[in-house]
Amino acid sequence: MISHLVCPMNGNNYDVIKIFPLEGETLALFKDWDMNWCPNLRGDKKFNYEFVEVLSDHADAIGVHVAYFDKAKEFTCLFH
Repeated sequence: MISHLVCPMNGNNYDVIKIFPLEGETLALFKDWDMNWCPNLRGDKKFNYEFVEVLSDHADAIGVHVAYFDKAKEFTCLFH
């Protein structure tokens, strides 16, 4: 599931669409992600994730470079 406008690229066939993050985007990276989450979501499910800023566009040889955001002490939703 994508929560913002993305720039898709056609894959090697018509059944594949590749989506790569772009430089400057901020993303949430889920830890321990599981393909079975969607049909089995519960209201009490706790998600673990980290926020990152994408520092470079995608390159086949290296992927992308990211910088992690740290949560500011004594705040619930402020990162630096």
